Amino acid sequence: MLISYSWLKDFVDLPIGPEETADLLTMLGLEAESMTRYRGGLDKVVVGRVVECLPIEGSETLKRTRVHVGSEVLPIVCGAPNVREGMIVAAALPGAILPDGTKIKIAKMLGHESRGMLVSEAEIGMSPDAAGVLEGDPDWPLGMSFEKLAISEDTIFDVEVTPNRPDFLSHVGVARDLATKLRLPLREPGISVEQIEAPTSQRIRVVLEDARSCPRYGARFVEGVTIKPSPFSYRLRLSRCGLRPISNIVDITNYVMLELGHPLHAFDYALLKGAEIRVRCARSGETFITLDGKVHSLRSGTLLICDARRGVAIAGVMGGQNSEIAPTTRDVLIECAYFDPVSIRRTSKFLGINSDSSRRFERGVNPNGVPQVIDRAAALMAQFSGGKVYRGIVDEYPEPIEPTPIAFRPSRARALVGVDIPDKAMEEILAGLGCQVENNEEAWVVSAPTFRPDLSREVDLIEEVIRLHGYDEIPAAITSKVPLRAWRDPLRELAERCADVLAGLGFLEVQSVSMGKADPRTDPPGIPQGVAIANPVTDDMTHLQGTLRGNLVRAASANWQRGDRTLRLFEMARTFHEGTSDDPRTWEELSLAGILSGTVYPVGWTDPPKPSGFFESKGVLDALCQKISLDNYEIFCYDNISEDSLRGGLKAGGEILGEFGIWNRKEMATCEIDAEVAYFELSVDRLARHVQTKRKFIPPPRFPGATRDIAVVVDGGLAAGELQTAIQRLGGENLKRVELFDLYLGEQVGAGRKSLAFRLEFFRAERTMTAEEVEESVERIVAGLKEEYQAVRR
Repeated sequence: MLISYSWLKDFVDLPIGPEETADLLTMLGLEAESMTRYRGGLDKVVVGRVVECLPIEGSETLKRTRVHVGSEVLPIVCGAPNVREGMIVAAALPGAILPDGTKIKIAKMLGHESRGMLVSEAEIGMSPDAAGVLEGDPDWPLGMSFEKLAISEDTIFDVEVTPNRPDFLSHVGVARDLATKLRLPLREPGISVEQIEAPTSQRIRVVLEDARSCPRYGARFVEGVTIKPSPFSYRLRLSRCGLRPISNIVDITNYVMLELGHPLHAFDYALLKGAEIRVRCARSGETFITLDGKVHSLRSGTLLICDARRGVAIAGVMGGQNSEIAPTTRDVLIECAYFDPVSIRRTSKFLGINSDSSRRFERGVNPNGVPQVIDRAAALMAQFSGGKVYRGIVDEYPEPIEPTPIAFRPSRARALVGVDIPDKAMEEILAGLGCQVENNEEAWVVSAPTFRPDLSREVDLIEEVIRLHGYDEIPAAITSKVPLRAWRDPLRELAERCADVLAGLGFLEVQSVSMGKADPRTDPPGIPQGVAIANPVTDDMTHLQGTLRGNLVRAASANWQRGDRTLRLFEMARTFHEGTSDDPRTWEELSLAGILSGTVYPVGWTDPPKPSGFFESKGVLDALCQKISLDNYEIFCYDNISEDSLRGGLKAGGEILGEFGIWNRKEMATCEIDAEVAYFELSVDRLARHVQTKRKFIPPPRFPGATRDIAVVVDGGLAAGELQTAIQRLGGENLKRVELFDLYLGEQVGAGRKSLAFRLEFFRAERTMTAEEVEESVERIVAGLKEEYQAVRR
């Protein structure tokens, strides 16, 4: 939002300069991101009138003009497309130096002498408009220096407006906060409408078919307007605030919108059919051509402004070509309405139109400001177009929106902010913001104005009081008057511990958008669509994610294409799931997922590097479970038909907590990854139910341990986790760790059989184990596996 410093001064007598104003706006919550200064008129740039304008033979663009500058008539060659006879212009005389350093000299162009230059607003630093030469007002004295134009100097603030402050999308709204902060009076625009006896209701009838989407619609009729350029001061302000001047009628609607924050629309009354405005919902598939010439296919529910026959505007978004203001317009119907913010936001997103109008309506304008806004526009149209304003407004407002009373306790405000603010100061602040204050002894009753939809609770009013009193007025103190209690969220602490463990294992965290669209043509198997969104923002964001694996695969693919082939990525975010027939409600949970791909370098220097795979993923899960103290967990493998399609799961206390597995090269080919990728995905919500809250410290062993590897051939349907549990039991108390590190399926072990290799670590607390003791334990394990599972040692 672009805010003019000089425009603000129309409403409040600012005793501070632009720099101090920018700082103050930032302290008030309206961050001034940048400032643009427009300097005053330059020396030797004067007002002139074009008395002759003729084309130059041999040139398609250049024209030779004669310009009256008060004391003399100068020949000036100009190539601007808008220059014409009778036009009031800015003429830079010989010797003038423009802001960009250009020095104006007497020159000859195609044989014609040019004793100066007709300049645009941009060329003399008055506004960004460089479309043509500056066009002044007819009453400007010829020969007057532009230095004497009081409107020429200004500073424009580019401010960041938060979505909850629609009143900041206007100069009056910003001025109101400045006036309240500086304890100065606010001057709202003076409105005096000269109207004729004929009523507006004689020329138009308004019908609200959907009063829920359009609670209020006002219309006013202006007869006999003349379409011409707006006064220069108005055009200059519009240009500096980012809007292109078009004509006096259109410019007035934009000017009032920037001034009061309420969008308006002007219809060419002669193009409206049936002297009727009907506000209704569009029919599905109904087409409409907007002012920019684009054809839009509307969906059911889109609010449409219609005459007696067809649509003439998309409510709150953009008008239509079939009723726009043109040079031939003579009668104007002014529209000023209040539309439901949700309805406008949906329409704007669906059509892909982000207009100045929709930006304000979707945040919420003032429903009770319609008369003031429409009268301001009508008064300006009468002043600058010569039109006659018909009496009164056709105002359809079936259910008026009243301010909501809020109970406010000054003592509670002081206790909450920790500052002793007097009651009188609080009352002045709230009144300055437009609130009506009923001052009772204990609790006040404060009615927030309808242009402040963000004020609905006592704490909102307290925030306004301290914001306008000044955050810098809060004294620094070692202790606080407000008790601060840190609330421990076990789920958040567990999530942070999981993230720390994975980071320590070499994983990088990914953060992605929770909305997307699964594509079976490019995603690996097992990626669900998730939960469909009723009003998707874009075509590729139609669902809330049902898994995190899709985002991780897309991130891995992007890294793979850029040459990074060894990847360890994880993401922690919420996933969304459809309900069941018993409970159809959609539900969500916090999930943790990771993928591994590339080379794994083993601890032993004699072992060669190998690709990441199923067992690497299983090892990560095992390490994670140990680090977070997961109680009585089991990592198991599902029955699998081949080595390249392995899958498993994690459970604790009989509850499945997640899954892991691999995608083979063929499955990853659609993702443009020429490698096997291992993955895992867990429910953090379910993990939290099985984490040990009380942990016991076990000191590290004082004596060195012993490591042995064994490989056994077992039935192909036997779960590795079951075998691992049996080894732990058979090994006794000296067996501290069992790790599966290899799986083999092939002819050497026979059909329906598989070979599993385990690494065993033995320790004793009081001394070093002998080789004989270790071998005895290994033999006991092998014998037990043979007896229980008919396992054969390889």
